Amino acid sequence: GNTTTTMLKKATGLKVRTASATSLKFTWKKVQGVKYQLTLYKGAAKVSQKNTGNSAYTFKKLKPATIYTLKVTPYLEANGRNLYASGDTAIKSATAPEKPKLVSVKKTGKAKGKAAWKKVAGADGYEVSMRVGKGSYKTVKEISKGNKITFTKSGLKKGKSYSFRIRAYKKVGTKKVFGNYSNAISFKLK
Repeated sequence: GNTTTTMLKKATGLKVRTASATSLKFTWKKVQGVKYQLTLYKGAAKVSQKNTGNSAYTFKKLKPATIYTLKVTPYLEANGRNLYASGDTAIKSATAPEKPKLVSVKKTGKAKGKAAWKKVAGADGYEVSMRVGKGSYKTVKEISKGNKITFTKSGLKKGKSYSFRIRAYKKVGTKKVFGNYSNAISFKLK
């Protein structure tokens, strides 16, 4: 059985360093001579368990736009046995949604442009960015519905060219984990 020790303190400084669609990198404060047992859960199901002596670990081959919980338990190796800390530290995180595919951007009505994209599985919402001519992209709309897949921007000006791109996000509590930007599509308002 697992032997626990109260000498060992819980892991501290646990953070999600990077989140992609298929991987999560966690970091924590390393204590000299201590090793860490990392257990990754999806809901109540155990997905992966790893042991490391480092202060960072990347879990790969994960599902996009999915919430995971990591539990970190410090331990010491002594006389061929593992002595585990009596407490663990947990952090909830999510993988990013996959990159959306922007399908079309076209003129609709007098001074309007409508962007349409394919729904991204597991996304909780989207962020729409637009640029005018060769300018830089600015966020023009955040859509807090994962099943809304169009956005109409009004107040566009004749003779100018507009580019749109979007990215999806997954929510973990109040935090948003953004995926990569879609392809960009431009059109000129004639």
